[in-house]
Amino acid sequence: MLTFNIPIIVETKSSEENKLVKERKTLKCQLDTSIASESRWEDKFPNQANSETLFDYISRLQSSKQKQNIATIISQLKAIYCFIVFPENKDKTFLEFERLFCLNDKEYLDDLIKAINDAFSLVYPNEKKSD
Repeated sequence: MLTFNIPIIVETKSSEENKLVKERKTLKCQLDTSIASESRWEDKFPNQANSETLFDYISRLQSSKQKQNIATIISQLKAIYCFIVFPENKDKTFLEFERLFCLNDKEYLDDLIKAINDAFSLVYPNEKKSD
């Protein structure tokens, strides 16, 4: 399996000020490029799996000329989610996985997009992203 780091945001409640504190961290995980990733795709996203394979989905996302926005990032995270083997084998639902990311911090988002593109390069090395 391939090692992969993805930036995440951990939120904790500050007891002193009674507000949320966001801390940026790195989730170290492995990417499973075996057929298990396709099975996870079919299990977790059956409506989309009925019309395309996981690799067809990635290919479509990577060849899209659409500008990066929240919708495309979420779509890319769906694909990444299917490859991730979480630390200590503690599986997460897609909703739990989504909660690891913050979409209102431009610098963080740029780093997240880079990590997503790096992951796609690892799992699908023959596919080139259109500029």
